[in-house]
Amino acid sequence: MLSKCCEQFLACGYFTAVYQRLNDEVVCKELGYPRATEVTYFGRGTGAVWLSYVSCTGLESSLDLCVHGGWGRTSFCGRAGVICEAYDFVCASGGGVSQYLVCDGVGDCPDSSDEERCVYLPETPVRLVGGGGPHEGRVEIYYQGQWGTVCDDEWGFVEAGVVCRQLGYAGVWFPAVGAAYGEGTGVIWDVNCRGFESSLDVCLHNSWGSHNCDHSQDAGAYCQDTKPDTGPRPVRLVNGSTEFEGRVEIQLQGRWGSVCGDGWDQRDAAVVCRQLGFASEGAEPLLSAYYGEGYGPIILDDVECTGLETYLTNCPSSGYYQHNCNRSQDVGVRCSSHVPESEFSNPIRLVVNSTTLSVHEGTIEIYYNHKWNTICDENWDFPDALVACRMLGFRTVAQVYAGAFFGAGHQNILLSNMSCTGTEHELIECRHNGYFNNSCIHRLHDAGVSCTNDSAAPVRLAGGRVQHEGRVEIYLQGEWGTVCGWTLNDANVACRQLDYRSATTTGYFGAGPADILLQVSCAGSEGSLDLCPHRGWGVHSCRERETAGVVCAG
Repeated sequence: MLSKCCEQFLACGYFTAVYQRLNDEVVCKELGYPRATEVTYFGRGTGAVWLSYVSCTGLESSLDLCVHGGWGRTSFCGRAGVICEAYDFVCASGGGVSQYLVCDGVGDCPDSSDEERCVYLPETPVRLVGGGGPHEGRVEIYYQGQWGTVCDDEWGFVEAGVVCRQLGYAGVWFPAVGAAYGEGTGVIWDVNCRGFESSLDVCLHNSWGSHNCDHSQDAGAYCQDTKPDTGPRPVRLVNGSTEFEGRVEIQLQGRWGSVCGDGWDQRDAAVVCRQLGFASEGAEPLLSAYYGEGYGPIILDDVECTGLETYLTNCPSSGYYQHNCNRSQDVGVRCSSHVPESEFSNPIRLVVNSTTLSVHEGTIEIYYNHKWNTICDENWDFPDALVACRMLGFRTVAQVYAGAFFGAGHQNILLSNMSCTGTEHELIECRHNGYFNNSCIHRLHDAGVSCTNDSAAPVRLAGGRVQHEGRVEIYLQGEWGTVCGWTLNDANVACRQLDYRSATTTGYFGAGPADILLQVSCAGSEGSLDLCPHRGWGVHSCRERETAGVVCAG
């Protein structure tokens, strides 16, 4: 791990000016500074020269993730140095963060002091004008009763992406400059975004109307005209003393955020409990950050459920990220712990031993035709379980279970011979044999799953000739290491973690320069290598020639 100082002697300086600046941007970001201000030389260091021929794109989170010539594989070379931009905000517990990270909805200081005393105002409206459709055009922003344009100084994919997401599109195809969509009128704004902002006015900008542009430099954007999924969004309860209570958080665009308490009542709480598979009757709404303040963005406000909806996002609200709240207004709920006898269309839940609800693992039950029904474990595998976990609001699968591992379920077996791709929103969208068309037995064949939100230890392939093959390496505590104890089951888990369909074969791609970190024994149904049974990090009985390798497919 890099030490927090503004000069580094870690890498040789054989780069063009462009590549050197990108490398230094990565160094400064890894140290917690906003950016590099100057590439310079501080003399010879006293330690070893670890890296040479470093080539970063600027997007990496740490220097060791950049392409390089290998650890310790250096000839004589100059020492690289950099001056980073200083902290803009000093954390109460020490250290600091960039001004871009202050009041961004995420606690970046260890004590989250960068998110205190923040006031969150409704976002400033934007629109696209002069294009061939609503998804493209000149960017205009509404301020103080008039529409104005944006200068194309610093305008690029990052800024255009913020506009497109603010307008509800999935992303941006390309930014436009030089008044490509015609010249606008009114005041001109000058902005510089980092990419995480939810709206254009959150980006760094000069005071409104302060610029050195004219309307021949009006910026535009061409957005991806397919809008993102507007279906049910995952919901979870956080910081409660039991799994049946907590702060309400909803997932949108890969981030978890909270719900504001304006208008929050028992009907809203009932919908949350129902969506989570709990009984809606007796749901208790809790206000004023009863379960603590969240750290993500405030996603919903002015929620007005009737109490009959299946999902929280079915309820009327002010819209995503549209609010006038702060985190002291985060809502919570307390649900009943008993299994509901009847609820509404197509929810999913996990049950242990037929009577006890579980949040993250159990026998899968689907509500259909006023009854809870199970799924047969015939061909039940990881993609099927992944759809179930995402329906329940989890990131991924910890383990796939068959044979009524958590006990037999209720009523009838609804689905069998499941064949999901893993991209479906609900299990009933997957290919299957049809409703109740099976000869399975509850106590022998009910399918189950264990879900998780844990972030998997990163995995990569190295030393191969093509991208989908190589030595399997896993990342732990700042360093990459190798894996051993290898079978096709282990290889399938590694390939799925890397977003391939499966492994075609195992192989040997050299021992590599890193130590063996993990000896695994996977069943083949795990969601990531670190979820497989193993002896412990760094504990193994392997030789170097047993270092794991794989060829992935799909």
